[in-house]
Amino acid sequence: MLACAASALGAPLPALGDASPRLYSRARLVDPSGKPLKARGLAANRNFIFHYPFAGTPCFLLNLGRPTKARASLKTADAQSYEWPGGTGAEHSIVAYSAICAHRLSYPTREISFISYREEKSAGSKFAHVIHCCSEHSQYDPAEGAKVLAHVGHG
Repeated sequence: MLACAASALGAPLPALGDASPRLYSRARLVDPSGKPLKARGLAANRNFIFHYPFAGTPCFLLNLGRPTKARASLKTADAQSYEWPGGTGAEHSIVAYSAICAHRLSYPTREISFISYREEKSAGSKFAHVIHCCSEHSQYDPAEGAKVLAHVGHG
């Protein structure tokens, strides 16, 4: 069962200066009828938008339909290293990420989603099976901790 959005969000964040990571309570994700979501019930390759830890903080949940990399060594924008622990669920195929573009602060609404999972290549996405940001056209690998595959930039 997907009882915790926080556990799907990944490893502890690296310390940034004097800042400490802020840990939030677990949250139960439910379907429109209020029943708890279950990992085996998540359709593969479909974006599920939820808000965590605040009502104004959109995130998305994905069942990639295949196991993620078991661990990934990644770096923050300021070159701090951290470990991503891989997916969750019985198949290690479920991941969750913030749906807010860190560069332009755009985010999904009911009408449009700037950041979403793309199963196939497209004119704006030269990679398949990626998280794609329509604000800046960058692509990230959700099966490897959202590792940057292509960064078009922001300006």
